[in-house]
Parts: sequence; C-alpha cells; structure tokens
Amino acid sequence: MGTCHSLRPSWSGEQIDDLAPEVVVLLYARAMSPWVAALWGAFGVLMVEFLEFHSAIRRFGKFPWKVKGEPGPLPLLISVIIRVGAGYGITVAAISGGQIIGAFGAIAIGAATPLLLEQLARVSLGLSIRQEPEGQSVRKASDPGMKRFQ
Repeated sequence: MGTCHSLRPSWSGEQIDDLAPEVVVLLYARAMSPWVAALWGAFGVLMVEFLEFHSAIRRFGKFPWKVKGEPGPLPLLISVIIRVGAGYGITVAAISGGQIIGAFGAIAIGAATPLLLEQLARVSLGLSIRQEPEGQSVRKASDPGMKRFQ
C-alpha cells in the first residue's frame, strides 16, 4: 500500500468508495503536509494585509504611517508578523485535525484567522457571538477603529 502520500494517486475510485468517509478524508488530508498548508495559510493572511494596505494608501493618498495619528512602520510590521504567525498556527491545527484538505481551504483559514480568533475568544469568555464584553459598547461606523471597514 505505501504511505499516505502514495495512496492518493494509486487507489482506484472503487477502492476509495469502499472506505468509510472518515478514512477518505484523512487520506486526502494527509496528502498535503501541515507545513505546506501553513505556508498557504500565511499567504492568505498576507493577501488580507496587502488589501488593507492598498485601501489605506488609496484612502490617504500616501503611506498610512505618514498620516498624523496613525502608527509608524515598525508597529505595522510587527502587527503583520503577529497575524501571519497566528494564521500559520491556525492552519497547521486545521489541517492536522482534518478540517481542511487543500490549498484553497488553507488560504481561507489564513485569511479568516483574525475573525476565527475573535470568535474563539468570545466563546471562551462565555459570550454570544453578538454580545460585547462587559463595559464595551457595540462599535458604530463612526468609531475610528471601523474606518478600515468603510
């Protein structure tokens, strides 16, 4: 039979049909290394960062750190590194658990990492998805932190 990496191309459709669905998912999930998937996840995070950076340049007409009141280039770089690292880790966890099986899924997990972590934090605090932590109000479109979504 060989390793999981050699099973995918050598098995016939009938042989795969005879397996339990969980086994088929695991066989396909193992076809991509967790580290390769993590690179795809990091790519997904970077694509979101590039799009946000592009929209900031279009909005301000210059680099965002040259706008009064905005953070400088070093804090922006550090925040990107943190998000890429988080996307890398979340993608490794997702592919290791069999939740994703391909590059597109890894990119989607990477791109969604900030939202995934926010929702996990809310659940761990016992809050509903729409409920804000005590002492915080729901953000309005006029809040400074919401500019990137407008």
